[in-house]
Amino acid sequence: MISPDRDERIGLIAGNGRFPIIFADNVRRLGFSVSAIAHVGETLPELESHVDRIHWLKVGQFSKALAALKGDGIRQAV
Repeated sequence: MISPDRDERIGLIAGNGRFPIIFADNVRRLGFSVSAIAHVGETLPELESHVDRIHWLKVGQFSKALAALKGDGIRQAV
């Protein structure tokens, strides 16, 4: 079972559909804060209300995604 040790944060690289929302809701319920990379035109806008932080990027902006997650103190992402 996953359990946060401290103020544990997890990164979410969100695609389309409802899975990113389901994932975010479940890990937040476990005590994690969620920082999401959302893709313009792909990720559902409603994800914003299910995560602690969100960064909207275009598909393919990998270096910007890494920088955003690093800036949020993320060490693990899915």
